[in-house]
Amino acid sequence: MPHLVGANDPPAIAPPRILPDPPLPHGQILNRPDPFPLSPSPMDETCRICIVEDSETDRVTYRRWLTRQDNRTYQIFDCEDIASALDLCSSQQLDAIVLDYQLPDGSGLDFLHDLQKLTLVPPPATIVMTGQGSEAIAVAAIKAGAQDYLVKGNVTAERLAHVLDRAIASQRLQYKFQQQQQLQQLIADTALNIRNSLVLSDILREAVHAVCQVIAIDRVFIYRFDADMGGQVVAEALDGPWPSALHQRIDDTCFRDNGPEAYLSGRIVAIDDIYAADLTPCHRNMLQGFGVRANLVIPILLDAPIQPPDRATWEDMDKPLNTLLWGLLGIHACRGPRQWAAFECNLLRQLSIQLAIAIQQAELYDRLTAANHRLEQQVWERTQKLQAANQQLQQEIEQRDFAQAGVAAREQLLQDFFTAATQAGIGMAIHDREGHFLNLNCTMAEVHGCGPSALVGRSLREVRPDLADPLAAIFEQVVTEQASVSGIALRSLGRDGAAEGDRSRDWIASYFPVCDRRGEPQHVGAIVVEVTELRRSQDQLNHLSAALARSNSELEQFTQVVSADLQTVLATVQSFTALMAQRHRPQGDEGTDRYVHSITDGLGRIQDTIADLLTYSRIGPPNPTTIAAPAPLDGLVATVLEGLGDRAAAARLEVDPLPQVFAPVEYLERLFRNLLDNALRYRREEQPHLRVRHLPPLEDGPTHHCHLAIVDNGRGIAPQDHDRAFRLFQRLPSPPEAPRGTVPSAAAPRDRACTGMGLAICKKIVESLGGRIWIESEPGRSAAFHFTLPLAPPEPASPSVEGSNLVAN
Repeated sequence: MPHLVGANDPPAIAPPRILPDPPLPHGQILNRPDPFPLSPSPMDETCRICIVEDSETDRVTYRRWLTRQDNRTYQIFDCEDIASALDLCSSQQLDAIVLDYQLPDGSGLDFLHDLQKLTLVPPPATIVMTGQGSEAIAVAAIKAGAQDYLVKGNVTAERLAHVLDRAIASQRLQYKFQQQQQLQQLIADTALNIRNSLVLSDILREAVHAVCQVIAIDRVFIYRFDADMGGQVVAEALDGPWPSALHQRIDDTCFRDNGPEAYLSGRIVAIDDIYAADLTPCHRNMLQGFGVRANLVIPILLDAPIQPPDRATWEDMDKPLNTLLWGLLGIHACRGPRQWAAFECNLLRQLSIQLAIAIQQAELYDRLTAANHRLEQQVWERTQKLQAANQQLQQEIEQRDFAQAGVAAREQLLQDFFTAATQAGIGMAIHDREGHFLNLNCTMAEVHGCGPSALVGRSLREVRPDLADPLAAIFEQVVTEQASVSGIALRSLGRDGAAEGDRSRDWIASYFPVCDRRGEPQHVGAIVVEVTELRRSQDQLNHLSAALARSNSELEQFTQVVSADLQTVLATVQSFTALMAQRHRPQGDEGTDRYVHSITDGLGRIQDTIADLLTYSRIGPPNPTTIAAPAPLDGLVATVLEGLGDRAAAARLEVDPLPQVFAPVEYLERLFRNLLDNALRYRREEQPHLRVRHLPPLEDGPTHHCHLAIVDNGRGIAPQDHDRAFRLFQRLPSPPEAPRGTVPSAAAPRDRACTGMGLAICKKIVESLGGRIWIESEPGRSAAFHFTLPLAPPEPASPSVEGSNLVAN
């Protein structure tokens, strides 16, 4: 049995650390210490050596030589035979073996052959010792896996230590070279899978299993983020009795607050021991739950488009891309601490790049599929009846005999069908597999700028060279896959064979296989539907939209310039009025004070009106990209009430629990301030009583909108004034005025007067958010202002029809 002699205590494990390296470009690897260095180990590293020698004298000598070395610490085991040495190799991770060639139970070559069967990772370096020099024995030992060969009579302490260091370095170099070859093959296989497959889940699953086998690690995983920076493990390879994380959702709030920015810069995070690293408690607890002791994580970064795949158009392909943190690729060591090697970082870095290519390729495929699906939807309704008729025609063709009478009947039926399609404004044609026209109607002939008789028997390459290559590929796809291809854009040619420019006619084509009675595709059918008016309407709409945008911009600029000029003039008049009041006030002229107050109050009303007009002109539909989160109405209403001061404090208030809505905060503040101020201003003598209510949604109202109301106990509004109240400069009956004979001081703060625009601003705000506002009230009774606000963010504008063509004209 093996036993330990002269062993030293192993050094303490260096405190593992997360490597917060600076931002790295794609492909750069962290400069980390390698656990299998190519040069001799440093002085503070303990080498585990096994001496396999049946001579006790030689064992003691070798042990004494090694323990006397000043530049190395050795932990030495000794064995007397092959069996005990093999048991020791199975239970201990050894760096080197000093092996006697002649042993009681066999030769050193027998031991080397049995050692290779253990498949140790990494295998220990082996030095063969023999009593006599023999070139044949040396060659046989090297071929069997030994790193060096020594003759006992020529061995010294220095030579033994030197040969051991060199053998360990050589063995580590060879092992690392083999492992890096396996890793490079893994990267090549992953790249090949990406080119051969669009099934992302299969690529991810194969990648993690291959990494787990090559590195011999406990867990390899791929984690995908959600929009809220939570997510789940979408692929996992597990080696050992550790808890599986596959398909489990992980919400790490600490990471959501602190982690994404670092990963977006391409940083690699390596943790050698979670108990010695500076981790947050929530992060450490999460890793402990999956049995992790050390981990290595690399981000998977994509160059992602701004538009999601289900809304992308073909023009989006040329737009700038944003860097997106799609997920994480990582490996876990669960059996104990582990110092991560540079080649492991390099492997994951290269693999993450290949996986990013696979993900982008799959997402691009999804975008193409979504765009194609939308085009198919545009022509589906207009071609459904023709497709059904075509199926009936195919069944009829399959059932009839190949006799001449049957052929003539089918041709007549087909011709009648073509005539009916022509009357419906739909073009039809049948081609052979090489693209020659076998039959077509007049509408299809118009597409190609010729008469029907001039096209029969001619190929597409003769008639339309511009479409020959794209349509040849489509014909091959239809015949090979026996499936329809829809949504192909075509443009008519003039009689002279040239495009007609802006007056050209546009069509959407669908191609389908025409099979014989045995179900084998023999021809290719084509159906075209004209979309010229749709394109022109789209162009006209785009032109009108651009003109409207320019007009609105010019109007807004004009409003801003005029308001600025008026504000300047009013400020000048106000300044000179104040100087006049200051000059005449010492004379005690009461009439002068009244005139100054009237002028100041009038100027203030004009300023308020200009400010409200400017606000009204700036209100418009909000940009969806600026509304990142919902606005809580509870806190917003409380802030508005606090800003109304003493009037709100003297009122009795009831506020229901209010929802969160998707709208600009400045719009909401202005809306609630105007409505609440209006309710407090137009009140009766008793104490004001205001209620902010959250009502059930309207059955016939806007979808995804909440229903709110502000109810007061004021004077009420006549039904005939309900609509007029929301018009510009329409004032409700004025509130009680101050008693006659009281003249406010010109220096006293002025209460903002009604400009007749408050409710008009409220109406424009609500309607710009897609909602509506109305009044329920009668004279002498309370007034209720009802309105709706969106509970979901606004959707971006839909892509144009013109931007969804598949084939360039």
